Amino acid sequence: MLNKLKLLKNNLYAIKKIEIIFLFLTVFFILFSATYLKYTWNKSIDMTSYHALAIAKSSEIALNGEMLKQLHALPEDVGTTAYESIKKRLVEIPSIDINIRFAYIYTQKDSKIYFLADSEPVSSSDYSPPGQEFTEANFEIFEPLKTGQPLITKPATDRWGNWVSVLVPVKDSETGQVKAVFGLDYPSKYWTNDAIFNTSLSGIFILALFLLLFLFYRIIKNNLKTKENEKRFSNVILGIDAGIWEWNIQTGEMIFNKKWAEIIGYKLEELKPTSIKTWDSFMYPDDLKKSKELLNLHFYKKSENYSFECRLRHRSGSWVWVSDQGKVTEWSKDDKPLRMFGTRIDINKRKISEEFVSKTLDDSERLNKLMIGRELEMIKQKKEIQELKDKLSHS
Repeated sequence: MLNKLKLLKNNLYAIKKIEIIFLFLTVFFILFSATYLKYTWNKSIDMTSYHALAIAKSSEIALNGEMLKQLHALPEDVGTTAYESIKKRLVEIPSIDINIRFAYIYTQKDSKIYFLADSEPVSSSDYSPPGQEFTEANFEIFEPLKTGQPLITKPATDRWGNWVSVLVPVKDSETGQVKAVFGLDYPSKYWTNDAIFNTSLSGIFILALFLLLFLFYRIIKNNLKTKENEKRFSNVILGIDAGIWEWNIQTGEMIFNKKWAEIIGYKLEELKPTSIKTWDSFMYPDDLKKSKELLNLHFYKKSENYSFECRLRHRSGSWVWVSDQGKVTEWSKDDKPLRMFGTRIDINKRKISEEFVSKTLDDSERLNKLMIGRELEMIKQKKEIQELKDKLSHS
């Protein structure tokens, strides 16, 4: 009885310990998640800003020239060669990015902001003629004129709507003085689209990780309660019909579980340790080439994961079809893959069935064509016999 009480006490202590560890991990996970989501949001905004700023700078270079020097921010500019040239270029800029709503050039006169030209057609209600004052200009609009530095503004509202503006100073090539500012307006609600999308994906990923952590917690806690649960858990793990592998990409070393080795007819100890070069020797030559192409796509982040169906040489000498799934789990600071984790499933029976069905369909189609050909030939022969009978009856 004392032994049973001691065992029960130890078991309760272990459960309590697991609960404390889980609570600690949950707090850590929440802090990590908040930091990661904030990082994802800021990174997405930075990428959007970088893209928009690159468009604005390249467009400013194309606009900055002799034609721009001839504009005076006066209604009389309309119709001049310089104005029409600049106007034509501005009209084309929004087609570079569908999120750009306005492209324009403005300058400062007597502490006020005036438009030189914009991308809107003359017939548009949003058209700003040269010399029109921008009465809603806030302090950020004046900044590029003062500092000579590009600027992405905070969301601001004017008569045309609510915008995030990318402003690039236009400098005189000889004096280096700022003579105007080139601007691109993005609707505020579109500016954060990528950030919302990427952060939502990260949130889903974090939620999935937390659910996985909670699942492990529940499994471990339940396993500590009874021996029966422990037995069931072991049976589940042993019953998984999939091989598991991990690849150290730097050293080439691969490690894997028992099921992974069994798929190709080996015992686990017979294949350990092994390298990627050794592993490549098991793969069908044509499949090996395709496998490396898919791996490279994943390594250069052009695919979300590595997924491939290939043939492996079984210990018996035959070829076995497997489904290979993997993903890089560790990257270096310079974005080089370090470690990769994945699964391998035996799909040989399915492939054999598919090949059988395909062959059966091909045979059936050929037989069908043969039968139709014979039937047509019989119809032709019957017709010829009937024509012969008709001739004989009339003679």
